[in-house]
Amino acid sequence: MFKIFCFFLLFLVYSCQEKKEEIIDLNEIMPSSERYKEGSYSEKKKEKELSFYDTLQPFYQTMLDSLMIPVDKINLLYSKDLPDRFEVKNSLKMVWNLKNDSVNFYHWNFKDSSKTLNAFYNWMDCYGEKCKSIKVGSIINFQKRPFLLLVREKDLFFIDATKKINPETWIKTLNNTIKKPYWKYVISQTPKGKAKWETIKDTIHTEIKTIK
Repeated sequence: MFKIFCFFLLFLVYSCQEKKEEIIDLNEIMPSSERYKEGSYSEKKKEKELSFYDTLQPFYQTMLDSLMIPVDKINLLYSKDLPDRFEVKNSLKMVWNLKNDSVNFYHWNFKDSSKTLNAFYNWMDCYGEKCKSIKVGSIINFQKRPFLLLVREKDLFFIDATKKINPETWIKTLNNTIKKPYWKYVISQTPKGKAKWETIKDTIHTEIKTIK
């Protein structure tokens, strides 16, 4: 009887040792696994946090930086305007709201100069909500807000704001990206004023008068 009891006791002790050896400490394997998951999640989160500014072409980033526009004040616009009807290759529209001022920026890029001018002339044939027909060189009031409209070979730029716009600042900023700037049409208007028409080649300004 004593032998049986001893045998049973030895068997019990051996079984407990076997169980202890089979136990795996999860703390030994979890930290590396958790670190990997956290790192992966962090990278994905950073990618999602990229603002649209970070995805803009260098041209626009340089322009906004030169004008010292705070990135968090900029929003994209999704309006459909008359130039959009004329085979636009690329376009970008933005608005930024600063203290006591709001600026709308529009840029249309076309395949060639003929398409650019076609869009521009059609726009002049039906400008604004009232669809005004405007002749090139007309010294009239286009709209209530001050604006700047620029036309070069493959591009149309339109900027309007609550306050007065400085054409020289804008032209200088946009010229930073081209070697020989030539603006076929530069139309500017002060608040409640009348439009001024020019052609600018390099730094030479030439007034445009109404074509009769």
